[in-house]
Amino acid sequence: MHDLYKIVGKLLSNRLRQVMPSIISANQTAFISGRQILDGFMMENGVVHSVKKSGQHGFVMKVDFLKAFD
Repeated sequence: MHDLYKIVGKLLSNRLRQVMPSIISANQTAFISGRQILDGFMMENGVVHSVKKSGQHGFVMKVDFLKAFD
């Protein structure tokens, strides 16, 4: 029975892999093949560095939407 679950899981995984890019936003960086969870942090770090280097003022805000809509 365990083998049946593994086979069904593998079939579903392979099918979902084909449609995932059209379902998942380009902003989603974690748990997607070819994307790294650290990409978001690296992008934010680059923005903060650019603002500091240019001498301009900036504002960074992180919002947890899951908690925002509870």
